[in-house]
Amino acid sequence: MKYAIIKPRWKSVKVKKTESLGPVEFGLERHFQVKSYKYDPLSPKNPLCFGIGPLAGSAIPGTHRLIFVSRSPILGSLIIATMGGAGVALYHTGLDYISLEGGDKKYNVVALKREGDKLEKKFIKLDKERVNEIYFRGEGGFKGISALQHFIFKELKSWYGDSYFRILATGPASMLTNYGSIGSTVIENKKLQWGQEDYAGRGGLGSVMVQAHRTLAIVLGGDFEGDRFERSLRDMKVVNELFEKEFGKKAVEVWMKVTKKYRYDEDMGTGGTFGVNFCKLGPQFLFFNWTSTYIPIKKRRAVFEKLVKGWYWRRFQDEIIKTRSWRTCGEKCPVVCKKVNIIFKKDYEPYAANGPLIGIFNMEDAERIVSKVDEYGFDGVEIGNLLAWVMEARAKGLLTEKELGIDLKVYFDIDEYLKNPLMASHSNMLVADHLLNLIVTGEGIGWFLRRGVRHAADVLERRHKGIKDLALYTPYGKKDYGITPIMYWTPGVFAPLPMLILSKTYYKSDKFDPYEIGKAAAERTLVEIITDNFGICRFHRGWSEKIAPKLVSYVLGKEIDAEEMARELVRKLIEYEELAGMGPQYWESKRVKEVIRNFLVDMQNFVDDPELKRWVYKLGNSFERSMRQFWKEMMRGVKEVLYK
Repeated sequence: MKYAIIKPRWKSVKVKKTESLGPVEFGLERHFQVKSYKYDPLSPKNPLCFGIGPLAGSAIPGTHRLIFVSRSPILGSLIIATMGGAGVALYHTGLDYISLEGGDKKYNVVALKREGDKLEKKFIKLDKERVNEIYFRGEGGFKGISALQHFIFKELKSWYGDSYFRILATGPASMLTNYGSIGSTVIENKKLQWGQEDYAGRGGLGSVMVQAHRTLAIVLGGDFEGDRFERSLRDMKVVNELFEKEFGKKAVEVWMKVTKKYRYDEDMGTGGTFGVNFCKLGPQFLFFNWTSTYIPIKKRRAVFEKLVKGWYWRRFQDEIIKTRSWRTCGEKCPVVCKKVNIIFKKDYEPYAANGPLIGIFNMEDAERIVSKVDEYGFDGVEIGNLLAWVMEARAKGLLTEKELGIDLKVYFDIDEYLKNPLMASHSNMLVADHLLNLIVTGEGIGWFLRRGVRHAADVLERRHKGIKDLALYTPYGKKDYGITPIMYWTPGVFAPLPMLILSKTYYKSDKFDPYEIGKAAAERTLVEIITDNFGICRFHRGWSEKIAPKLVSYVLGKEIDAEEMARELVRKLIEYEELAGMGPQYWESKRVKEVIRNFLVDMQNFVDDPELKRWVYKLGNSFERSMRQFWKEMMRGVKEVLYK
């Protein structure tokens, strides 16, 4: 396997070899080599590693996910972030992995191109004034991350010629905050295909790219089309033989069956994460900074029917599902999971976190906020939780108009909201829009918010007692580091895992014993880390978790023990975490604890379970002591599986 070390300051690209079989394995190897755990996450000595899995270049869809590994300025330890389809561009360079290292005085755009047997490079140097001009004055009618992509595309399209290429770009959030993302838009027919974007968002790795390495974008492409190993899966005849042996069906039949949620589920009459998740969650959907978890189920169900099913979700159905406006992430994939209205891509997580969670149910209002979040290049989940927290604090009078610099009202009372939902949604949108600007300019409390929820909560608690208890995050290390939850009302999203991100936990609602929840979350981590190390999209996990190890064994020509590989990767993650002085801590915020308690109470509406009743009783009699015990039991379950 080949990797390149890029050092922008010296315009250096050195190609080396490694025995690592996947991007997670490579990322861990490189971080231990340079001992990045000794340094701040935003130090130039914290490499940004990324790569493709061993199945990239095959005829199998979902195998070209680009996997990033770096020390997170939000989590404090290593984190994995992924980007759909972008692995195609890295494959065409003939490289397997890249490690971005070292700093610079100026900002850089780094471009790599494979032409025949030669790997060519190009560095574009930009000063801060020019960068700000691109971001804020705009290019080609766009601002932020889209303006940067437009600028780079214009500069480099002739250099790449007819070769496939893609731009991995960042926005102002990566320059100014700890939770910037890396975004990329599909390039097809020599045009940027707006609406076909994907983001490596969680963990703030865009912030590492810009602040640690002074790199605004990395552009990848070329004409490499060869086999990476002696045996290939580029021939569909071979692929079908392997799938028929495992599933008794041809590959396409398997792919279509297990991915119907993301394409179109005929039984539900919808598709994509937005369509299916809102439908399935029903009254368990989250709104108003998770305060919905205090509302009785009958009322939540009425809110869901009126504001989600009858308004927010209905617009998605009318504009996207009925018109079949479905696209891909850039791979040749039958799933067409990207549900797009004109240029607005609708996924559940960003449209939940920057929709109902911040009191927005009108689709136009949500589009404006999500578009601005993307334009600035924020992690959509992190910023949504942060906005919701600040907005609730304002609604409760814990933050003043002067601190926020705006006199608009936040509507977080459901009875008041229902009197005029259109007006309330619009008012909340204007407040959220203002807060995004506040963070970027650094004015008022925006300066504190740049470093994330936990840091801001500690700072603001000194001024406004009780504000920290409204924030939702899982703390890591002794101070500053913490990550906000994904949009599911279950204890698993707050599990004390080595790296708590979107898919590396158990977020179903069918377990109530904290020990069992911890075990399930840890077991999920082992499964998902293999999916990432193989560079596979988790939307394909219905087939990949069963056959991927066999497919990888086939191309490598040797047997792969996926379970042992997963355990070794997790062991390394835990070792790194300990060397960095990080690791999950007991929940600091009262809101997190009450959300978990409320979940257990609410589940009594659906199941008659003695373990559930036991914990509801315990928490009702001795809340703090029992909650600490709940956390310890979850941790015991995690350790039972991961710390062997």
